[in-house]
Amino acid sequence: MVIPAAMGGSHITTRQTTPPVLSTTFPGDIAVSFSVNATDTAGIVDVAIINTATNVEFTITFNQPYPTQPVVVVSIEADLGVAASISDLSFRSMSMSQFTLGFVTPNAAGMRIHYHVLGLST
Repeated sequence: MVIPAAMGGSHITTRQTTPPVLSTTFPGDIAVSFSVNATDTAGIVDVAIINTATNVEFTITFNQPYPTQPVVVVSIEADLGVAASISDLSFRSMSMSQFTLGFVTPNAAGMRIHYHVLGLST
């Protein structure tokens, strides 16, 4: 998969206009949305956990699959007044077309998650 990119000053920017698909396994237990323009290479997901069930998870499906399994880097925004840490998240599955994150200990307050996807050439 090739996503058009350009150097904007010293930053890499993508020109993808269609966000990936964001879905949940248990929609009654979790609400997720992109907080800004998300792409197959990066985005910010706002998570509101409605029911602190143990199977709370969400999936991001890319518009186009990567040719090899990419590397996904995830971080939690610390400025939301939530006592959440990266150890609260777990990768449930990963493929060339999507990845799923779940919560080890769901926090009813929710959180904001940043993701960056790196496609590797072999």
